[in-house]
Amino acid sequence: MRKVEISFVTGLIKIYPNPVKDVLKLEFTAGKYQQIELADNLGKVLRRFTLSAMDNQKTINLSTQASGVYFVRMVGENIVVQKIVKN
Repeated sequence: MRKVEISFVTGLIKIYPNPVKDVLKLEFTAGKYQQIELADNLGKVLRRFTLSAMDNQKTINLSTQASGVYFVRMVGENIVVQKIVKN
């Protein structure tokens, strides 16, 4: 008898660097999300990006945004929200 472990990673989202200076990078499972929203700390959506079923990464230029707290919302099968800090 042998022990075999199999794991499947689904829905993994990487958002980096955090804190961010200029460019935020996102990596995610293709087809799981249809939209990315960038919101301020009051929840106002500042930017919205539509994703195709093939997209598995996105780069967001934040160089024109003021320093502060923002939220990245991944919208799809479920909604995932990640707080980010812009230096």
